[in-house]
Amino acid sequence: MQLTWLGHASFKLKTKEGKIVYIDPEVERYAGLWGMLEKADLILISHWHPGHGSIDTINHIMTDNTKIFGAREAASEIYGCEAMQIGQEKDIGWLKLKAVPAYTPRRPEHDERGNILGFVIEVDGKKVYNASDTELIPEMQALGSVDIAILPVGGTDTMSATEAVRVVELLKPKVAIPSHWGRKEGTVDDAELFRELVEARTETKVIVINPGESAEI
Repeated sequence: MQLTWLGHASFKLKTKEGKIVYIDPEVERYAGLWGMLEKADLILISHWHPGHGSIDTINHIMTDNTKIFGAREAASEIYGCEAMQIGQEKDIGWLKLKAVPAYTPRRPEHDERGNILGFVIEVDGKKVYNASDTELIPEMQALGSVDIAILPVGGTDTMSATEAVRVVELLKPKVAIPSHWGRKEGTVDDAELFRELVEARTETKVIVINPGESAEI
């Protein structure tokens, strides 16, 4: 599958069959990335915060057949969005989805427990974990093995690069991709520190993607 980073928490995933999945799509209309937005088969919204989705972007990528799943506040704001609860699973045939906990106990001003979702996505024979706005939390132990982990490293509203390394050590993914840097929080130095520490301590490969770039995973 191909994973494209659209900045901050926004990703586009393209399956081998050409299905398009967006996670937290938010792209400025007049930015250079707007033109690369393909129509969506599936949109996932972890929570309704700036940087995790915009009505403008969602309207641009939606079709009559697009499925949208998200946290309950997102469902109240986005027409056609079906609310998911933590632990809930969806099977849409070509993809399986599970909503998992995400919260920040050491950052109480951002600890909206139950209102923020992480996602485990099973597609193309791989399991992708998108952590969303979270720290290392006990519930991660129940995730089991994952193939790809998309982890925040910004350190403001989420865990830092060094904290994210501990998640990699716990989950042991084949590939880890840092997010939440370069726009609203964090810098490329956070992403590179994450790569340096992960690859020194584990067998996980880290791919640092710049906005608009894609990686085959």
